[in-house]
Order: sequence, then C-alpha cells, then structure tokens
Amino acid sequence: MSCSIAIANCSTCTNGTFCSNCAIGFTHQPNGSCLSCTLPNCLNCLPVNYVSNCYLCTENSYLANNSCIVCTNLVPGCFSCNSSDCLTCEFNYTIFTGICICSMENCLTCRIVSNIDTCLTCVSNFTVVNSSCSLCSTLINSCLLCNNATNCLQCFPTFILNNGQSCICRAGEANYNNSCLQCQNLFFGCIACTASVCTTCSTNYTLQTDGLCGCNLTNCITCKVQNSNKICVDCIANYLAVNNTCSACSVLIPNCLSCNQVNYCSICQQNYTNLNNGSCLKCSITLCINCVFYNSTATCLQCVNNSYTLSNNSCAACSVLIPKCINCQGSFCLTCMSNYTLRSDGTCGCILPYCTNCIINNLNISTCLSCDSNHTLSNNSCLSCLNVTANCLECQGTVCLKCDYNYSLIIDGTCSPCNIANCSICLNNTGLLICS
Repeated sequence: MSCSIAIANCSTCTNGTFCSNCAIGFTHQPNGSCLSCTLPNCLNCLPVNYVSNCYLCTENSYLANNSCIVCTNLVPGCFSCNSSDCLTCEFNYTIFTGICICSMENCLTCRIVSNIDTCLTCVSNFTVVNSSCSLCSTLINSCLLCNNATNCLQCFPTFILNNGQSCICRAGEANYNNSCLQCQNLFFGCIACTASVCTTCSTNYTLQTDGLCGCNLTNCITCKVQNSNKICVDCIANYLAVNNTCSACSVLIPNCLSCNQVNYCSICQQNYTNLNNGSCLKCSITLCINCVFYNSTATCLQCVNNSYTLSNNSCAACSVLIPKCINCQGSFCLTCMSNYTLRSDGTCGCILPYCTNCIINNLNISTCLSCDSNHTLSNNSCLSCLNVTANCLECQGTVCLKCDYNYSLIIDGTCSPCNIANCSICLNNTGLLICS
C-alpha cells in the first residue's frame, strides 16, 4: 500500500504505520503523522526537530527568520518584494524608486471597491471625502490638517482651533488674506474688526460711518491720553501737532501748504516758493506756480497748467505760441482745438485739406474759412489755383495774384504766356515779363 494512502500527506513510511518523510507543505510529527505547515503565508516548510521551518513564502510576502513578512508591511501598496525592495505594486499603484505611489491624486493608499477607485488615506493637508482626497482648507476655512470634512486637527499659523470644527482669530484680530492680523495694525485706534472695517474703536477714538476710527481731537489722526490730557501724536495732511492740538501749516507759516516744523515750511502754496529760512515768497511771474530765486531774481520752473508753457522765463499760452493749440509742452503741441489735428511736427492743422482756418458747427460739420495761398475756397473745399485759372500759382477767388514762370499776370486776373523773342525763361515782374 502506498505511504500517501496509508498515512495522509506522507511520502516515505515504515511498515505503513509510521511516516519518516512528509510531502511538501507538511511537517513530520513525533507520532509519525504529517500536519499542514502552519506558518502564515508559507507555501512550503520542512520539519526541524519536529518544528515547521518555512523555505517558500507566498508571492506577496518574503522569508525572514523563519517567518513570511507580507510585502505591504515593508512598503504600503506593494504586491511582491524581497527583504529590502518592492518589486511590483498592487493594482492602482505605481512603483517609484522602490516605493508604491497611489495613482489617485493626493492619495497615499487606495483600493478598488465595487470596481471604483477608492482612496483610503491621503497625503498631508488632505482628507478622504467621497472616496477621493479634498484639501482641508477648502473644507474648513484656514484648516491645515483634518481627519474628515468637519473635524479640523490643526489650523494655519496665527489661527486657533475652535472646538475642532473651525479655525478662528483671537479677540482683537481679523482674518486678512488667510492670516490673523491685529485690528490696530489694520485700522488706527481699532480694537475689534473684520478684514474690511473696524467695529469697535479704542478710547479717544470714534467709529466713523466709513468703518475707520477717527481721533476725537480736530484734524488729528492718532492721539493718546497723558496725565488725563488728550494729546495729538499725528495730524492730517497740511497740519502740525503744536501744544497737543493740530494747527494748519498756513496759519503757522504764511502761504505754507505742508510743514514738519513750526517755523519751517516744506511745501509752499501755489505761486509761492520755499526760501532757505523756511518761509514762502510769492512768485512774481504771472501764472507760475513753482519758481526759485537766484540773487533775488525769480526763475519759473512750472506754469499753472499745461495750457501754458515756459517761454523766456514767463508762462505763455499754448494758443499764442502754437496757433490752434490747447495744451503743449515747450514748442510741441499736445492737444489741438476742435476741428484741428495734431501734426507730427507738434503743430495743429485744419482737418480739411489745404484749409488754414476752419470752424465746426453744432452738428459737428467742419466749415473752411480760408485756404492757403495756392488754393482758393469753393463750396467748403480748397481748390488749386491751377484748376481755377490756368498757369496760376496764387489766387483769390477766381482772380489770379501770381502766375507761373513764363506767364504774365494781366489786368483781368489771368495769366498770359511769355512772348519775348528768343527768351527761353521769363519772369513776372509786377505785370511785366522780363527775360531771365
């Protein structure tokens, strides 16, 4: 009788009652029987002193100290491995430098559940929501780490955790661009606020309708209490703190606009200039708003507006220096009057061809008033004198005023050809032809 029949799983036996060698995957026992290898994940084992010793593990584990270590314990998501490296990853994972990376975005470990990719754990700052990974800060405002969609574990820096459900700023702070800032740094004199307005002002300040805190002292921006007295620290523009109140620079220093000392003006009012002693002296040049003095002589630096420009140390109207010009810089026009166009040389020309003076009516229609000397006005257009009178260079209406070479101006305002014998070129001299 075969040993395997007489003794289950036995390959060699004595007298058919005692097994001396068991089949692969089974361990020889003292009573001569064979038991299945009991080591987890072990495919085949051999008995050593009647104790199972594994020599072949399953595909998803490796042998170490007579034990089969599952590959996922070595590298998460690993399917087959040796004692030091992952060789292949489970489905939905990609091997990268010896580790398995889940193919789902921002996912660390994942599985296929009911044919659907399902994330089990996410990378830092993400949590699993509906089988995929969502950023904690999009689920809970200002949350850095969370373990589900409603429970925050750690907030962004400067925020504090509120019962694990929200991230808030401390009292006296507001969320400004995902950072908690003190209200007093967002709004002068403020102790409670939102990111856009102050809600409560400190002592000495009054909450205004625009959501800012106004100092109770007139024209004062920041103030404090010292020895029970209100003291202004900073005034609004063009005022200076003097004797705990704000005084206008124009009162402290005549004709002064801005000052930072009681007796020294930093910026004078229009038509005045700063002197070395801190006072303001009126500019004697008409329409000049900024001038300096050299040896008691005023030199203009800037005119009142760009309708005037500097010319010989005075402010001249652009329309005087450049006909039909409204605004200019030096001798170059910037803006022309209506119905005139700016030329490349900085002058203004009438929009109608060859027209030197034109107007525009309330229907925005251009009307020419006069043409240049080589053209004459006809039906709101400038016609060439040559087309009005043959061989005419300059004309007025239908009357020629100057004829071309070899033609003489005759009394009826037309041009007569040169008739001097043997003369190839003759010139017009006050109605007479002279051979040149």
